[in-house]
Amino acid sequence: MAGLELEGKVAGPELELSTEEISAGQYVTTSIINVTCEMDWTATPSHDWINVGSGNGSGNGTIVVIIYANETGATRNGTITVSNTINQKIVSVTQSGN
Repeated sequence: MAGLELEGKVAGPELELSTEEISAGQYVTTSIINVTCEMDWTATPSHDWINVGSGNGSGNGTIVVIIYANETGATRNGTITVSNTINQKIVSVTQSGN
């Protein structure tokens, strides 16, 4: 899908997410991120305690996020990067300790 050239910048298919942050308690938490996009996209977690299922989709879709239990006792922070070939969005993930 070709983008439009506007003042030296490429405007391409939009990538919109239903949230920019997820806050989780210390126990296992499930969250949903709705994706609005006109092309293939990929979701990549920054840490192994954040699970994004298959991690990819095509067009509008849903990412089911599972945050595994935090047994460290400390608050932990991570991200989920959702991107297509043109745009990238980052969801911040914070999980409390015990």
